[in-house]
Amino acid sequence: ALGEIPLAKSIARGLQLCFVDRAGKASCAEAKNRIKERADNPGKWPSLVVYPEGTTCNGRTLLQFKAGAFSPGAPVQPAVVQYQFSFFDPSSSLGCRFWWIRMFSQLVQFMEVKYLPVHHPTDAERANALLYANNVRATMARALNVGLSEHALGDLLLQRAAEKHHLPWEVGVVEFGRMHRVLGISVEDAEHLLAKFSRFDVDHNGRLDQTEFAAALDLDVDDPMAVQLFEKYDVDEDGELDFREFVAAVVSILNSVTEDQTIDFMFALLDNDHDGYFDIARLRYVLSTVLEGEQVSDERVQAMFAEMDNQVAGRVSKDQLTRFVKAHPDLVTPSRKSQLLDKFKFTLLARYQERHKDDNIVPH
Repeated sequence: ALGEIPLAKSIARGLQLCFVDRAGKASCAEAKNRIKERADNPGKWPSLVVYPEGTTCNGRTLLQFKAGAFSPGAPVQPAVVQYQFSFFDPSSSLGCRFWWIRMFSQLVQFMEVKYLPVHHPTDAERANALLYANNVRATMARALNVGLSEHALGDLLLQRAAEKHHLPWEVGVVEFGRMHRVLGISVEDAEHLLAKFSRFDVDHNGRLDQTEFAAALDLDVDDPMAVQLFEKYDVDEDGELDFREFVAAVVSILNSVTEDQTIDFMFALLDNDHDGYFDIARLRYVLSTVLEGEQVSDERVQAMFAEMDNQVAGRVSKDQLTRFVKAHPDLVTPSRKSQLLDKFKFTLLARYQERHKDDNIVPH
């Protein structure tokens, strides 16, 4: 947004800011590359200031750090900020209108900046940007005498998505840092599942009862699998599933669907006339209907088809599709599986096989 305001944009460029669209993967990757370029060329660029939480909070805890700032493996100079106030904390989460009123009612604002010793990464930290980020975060938390939180930027984005779907904003507060670490899903995966969750949360109270949960899985409410899953993931045993419990249940199902099964489902969608092949027109149609909310350019469709059709026959077999998918594992992420398998009423096919019934419950 700042990069779109005429005067602010000019000032920002004069300060050599790196613009990033937090919702765009390409923009995030570009920002990460710019950070690396500046870290690798210290004589060409001035020191780069990064706010690794990616958002703001009330200062009582440190949120999860984004790992991008630490990916170059260069030394960092941690700096912590504290506001000394008598009547009003400038980091308050009041709405914008009331925040300005309260700020102007306090004649002087004091801010204390403390520079900590430069952190030189170990070999392990250079090899693992997330480890590096977490170690620096722990050092800064000790200096501030505050705790560490599993909340992250993903929580903010999910809160906004919840409001968009007319759900209570607190539905999106899921400690996303922990959810990502335990379940391995991205913000985009979680947003897709939130859209599904909202469709079946009939009263939009942010919780699913057993009937709504069964409907979300396209099962009868008394289906043994629906009952088993509901009881397993209703961790607090209150007779309802919140969004975090719902995600754990759905990801458990999706993880029980193998890559080969996913490819089978993909090919079944693509090979609509059952002759063992599909053409570019069918690929274009399936991509436009399965990848909800995503725009796939015709150039991208042509590039994908050309890579699959290595014999330039104008059609693709299942073996060719299999090689393509195995070369592009991002096609079988939880959200991709969910989008694809929805077309097949995925739980009726996966059936959460009996061998999974004793799996450990994913921690709440």
